[in-house]
Amino acid sequence: MERPIVPPPEPASRTAAAPAEPAADATLSGLEQRLDRLIATRLETAETHRLEGERQARIERFAAAHPDFAQLKAAGVLDALRADNPMILDDVGAYLVHSLETERRKTAQTVEKARQDAAAAAEAALLERMQNGVIRVFSGVQPTSADDAEAATVLLEITVASGTFTAGTATNGVNFGTPADGALAKSASEVWSGVASASGTAGWFRFYANDMTTGATTTAARFDGSVSTSGAQLNMSSTAITSGATTTIDSFTVTMPAS
Repeated sequence: MERPIVPPPEPASRTAAAPAEPAADATLSGLEQRLDRLIATRLETAETHRLEGERQARIERFAAAHPDFAQLKAAGVLDALRADNPMILDDVGAYLVHSLETERRKTAQTVEKARQDAAAAAEAALLERMQNGVIRVFSGVQPTSADDAEAATVLLEITVASGTFTAGTATNGVNFGTPADGALAKSASEVWSGVASASGTAGWFRFYANDMTTGATTTAARFDGSVSTSGAQLNMSSTAITSGATTTIDSFTVTMPAS
């Protein structure tokens, strides 16, 4: 009995496998994108490490050149500055800010000391120049400048204990005490007083150095001040001066300018 002849199956058509190619391409593309991202991440990480390493190296070199850097870092000074100022990016910036502030304070202290020294020198010069001086109280209106002539009536002359004063000699000349806080006050051991030589209303005074140069001059050491019962440079219980009466100055302070 003959077996029927069965024809061999036809080979699968290549067109049937075609749909698998786009899927393979998509998979391959996805792998390539993942690989690209991985490579980019690795490169970025490597660059970050490199930059951080360079930054740390710069900080180490900076710290080696500035011995107090480590001390300030350990004490928390740099961290505190960075916390207070977000614009400071790192410890080097914090150190520079600290250094600038330190220099600013030092400069301010130097300027203040120079000012104090200058004030002290001015006080000492005035104290020496006006030693054994004399005060005259006048009627009328105070001149515009102490360089101007008196052009007024002398009502009384203030000396030590109303004693007679002769220009150019120390006898009975009034003196200031030790300067304090930019001010010169009358010597506590002296009584400043004078017997009026004329009657009238006190309007102003002139403090003369020991040479008691009068008249108009631009070289003599002297200064003027107003006289009243309040709000003046020299306040008196009464501005009414009577010839022969004694006037006593209980306090007298010259304040130096602040600058």
